[in-house]
Amino acid sequence: SLLTDAQSAVKVSLLENILPLCQFFGRDKTNDIILPHLISYLNDPDPTLRLAFLSAVLQMGPYIGALSFEQYILPLLIQSVGEGDQFVVLKVLRIFNAFVLQKLINAKLEFNSLEICTELLSNSIHLLLHPNEWIRQSLITLIISTSNNLSDADRYCFLYPLIKGYLV
Repeated sequence: SLLTDAQSAVKVSLLENILPLCQFFGRDKTNDIILPHLISYLNDPDPTLRLAFLSAVLQMGPYIGALSFEQYILPLLIQSVGEGDQFVVLKVLRIFNAFVLQKLINAKLEFNSLEICTELLSNSIHLLLHPNEWIRQSLITLIISTSNNLSDADRYCFLYPLIKGYLV
């Protein structure tokens, strides 16, 4: 009942203390029990709850794994990039960067990671023109982190065509 409580304050409190719960349940139970409930929090109109969910995703990264990230979290995060709330967009870009830095998305090691990186950047590259400097800087940091995880060939064939139109 804690995961499905109607009040946002209870959900936020749960999200702020999600790491011990993930550690207790482990990777499989986190993906099977906790993650499906938490995903519904992102659709809540309360921005505080959405930001708490996004902070929890960063903590849960090692317990979610790359496959669950790609199948469940990534589509929701990409949808959130198009949201009007700048704090949510900024937090989503930081999550993308953290997952790339933690090598949960690593094109050198995983078969479909290049596709994930392509989806991440192609859906957020337009934010290089965003008026908010923090959002632009976060996206540039994400581009650099992604570039560091790519081979020279992938940088030229994948990354360069994405950013070419924004280089002046």
